[in-house]
Amino acid sequence: MEAIEAINLRSFDYRDSSLIVVAFSREYGRVSLLARGAKKSAKSSTGLLQSFCHNRYILGHKRDLSIITSIDSLNTFAELSVDLDRIQAGYECLHLIQAVVQDDHAAPKLFDLCQNTLKALCTLPKDNLSGLLRQFKTQLLHEEGLLQHAETIPDNIDELVEQYIHTRPINLSPSL
Repeated sequence: MEAIEAINLRSFDYRDSSLIVVAFSREYGRVSLLARGAKKSAKSSTGLLQSFCHNRYILGHKRDLSIITSIDSLNTFAELSVDLDRIQAGYECLHLIQAVVQDDHAAPKLFDLCQNTLKALCTLPKDNLSGLLRQFKTQLLHEEGLLQHAETIPDNIDELVEQYIHTRPINLSPSL
């Protein structure tokens, strides 16, 4: 048994009754977790398998699979669901993290950046969301070693991010 803390990037169906949760952890980067029977479960914890949820997982292992045996919610970022702009900004952050972070590679600074950005998206006034996203992208590229200074947001930050994620090999499929 092993405990990890992770933010869910996405989940999808696996066989008849299970889900695969692609999550981002500080210690292991992007990880794929199997939630057996989650689609047929009446437990309230099934909602914790959705995108944005920050959870503590207890995992068992069988062959190469990490199987969720227990979930404790740390933050659901429920405030993101208040309006479409917040949800869209949150999904953009998760998409970029999923595109940049590698499987089984620690990324503590990116984890903190993602977590802090999601928290800020929940509380900032709506007219500050685009500025926060630009700051997130700048810090993301800085952590990846592509920008020397994260204090100044380049005018072409969106172009730089798109160019970066489209020129690196991306594996969006889960590692099962």
